[in-house]
Amino acid sequence: MAKENVIYQTGDIVITRREVFGQIGLAGHNKANNGSMTRLVRNESDVAEGVAKLVIGLENYQPPIDLLTRYENRRRG
Repeated sequence: MAKENVIYQTGDIVITRREVFGQIGLAGHNKANNGSMTRLVRNESDVAEGVAKLVIGLENYQPPIDLLTRYENRRRG
């Protein structure tokens, strides 16, 4: 099993790194809004840019809207 390393952590955002398919896989999670994103980068020089894009994406993450639940709540209310 591949070892995960935490490479970035601030507040509610945590980004981990893992070797995946011969590339570097980055996975991020934002505990505040329950958002998750992943990104593959080809080499070490692209890791910083990948982390920056993940952080921006996780900060701006909008959770999906469950339209069925919203519709049912409107019918009841």
